[in-house]
Amino acid sequence: MSLYQKGLSTEPKVIAHRGAGKSAPENTLAAFRHAFQEGYRYFTCDIRCSEDRELFLLHDADLERTTNGYGRADELSWDQLSKLEAGSYYSPLYMGESIPRFEAVVNFIISNYCRLNIEVKSGAIDDRELGRIVAERLYRKIIDRLDACVDILFDEDLDRLFERLFNEMLDGPTDYCIKNQFLITSSSPLILEGAFAAQPWIPRGYIVDPDDDRFLDRGVNREVDRDVDREALFSLLKSLKCSALIIPKEFVTPQLVERCRQESYLLFVTVVDEIIEIDQLLKMGVDSVITDNIDAAACFS
Repeated sequence: MSLYQKGLSTEPKVIAHRGAGKSAPENTLAAFRHAFQEGYRYFTCDIRCSEDRELFLLHDADLERTTNGYGRADELSWDQLSKLEAGSYYSPLYMGESIPRFEAVVNFIISNYCRLNIEVKSGAIDDRELGRIVAERLYRKIIDRLDACVDILFDEDLDRLFERLFNEMLDGPTDYCIKNQFLITSSSPLILEGAFAAQPWIPRGYIVDPDDDRFLDRGVNREVDRDVDREALFSLLKSLKCSALIIPKEFVTPQLVERCRQESYLLFVTVVDEIIEIDQLLKMGVDSVITDNIDAAACFS
């Protein structure tokens, strides 16, 4: 059972969507830095895999909307992707901003004691394999940082010390222990299965896609139309051994909130920008709200 399920973590009330959402070019390091300066300590990002299996940040499958490239991103090598410009579409002030590698964002999160919801997007490679790659790369990055600390600071038997420190960082009931810093999320069960098979200790969250009919009750009135099939949804969460549920705001009900609380799942709601609406959802009992509103951090710190 993870720290999420033990209830030992304290979730920030608001999470910055794609870095700084609409206040900087999305999924860039500039966006993360801007949101951090505005008080955010929890972020979401979108992860894709290049043709040569390098992980990078990008929401869309195609490059046109947020870069000066074109075509499918997963058909290009990292060398090609790294040369694209990803800031001027938003503003000339961000001219020269590039697509970040996944490890660059992980470095930012670790160095600034923040948290990251890593939304993994399906692409050209098998979903299970993609989940495995993300979990393994994240694990390697964390271990590299821990190795460096151990080598510099300690003189005792490193293998024994490493095992002790890793276990303490993994299971210690602190807000910014390893298990609280990173959450792998996806709307693809296969991606989550691949991540679990590779590194089961990294928490995972399932994202409800509003276009996925598997979990929607199609009734005759609008209220039922926008409800979810809770039994099917929670059966999937259990089978995937998830710690969290990420769901669009229109599907949040008091019954869903209570069920998450009873079964110890974190409930994140996406994407909500109005301060009044965020406040209502938090008072209803959701754990955190994902937002594009850069001012929300100051309102819910």
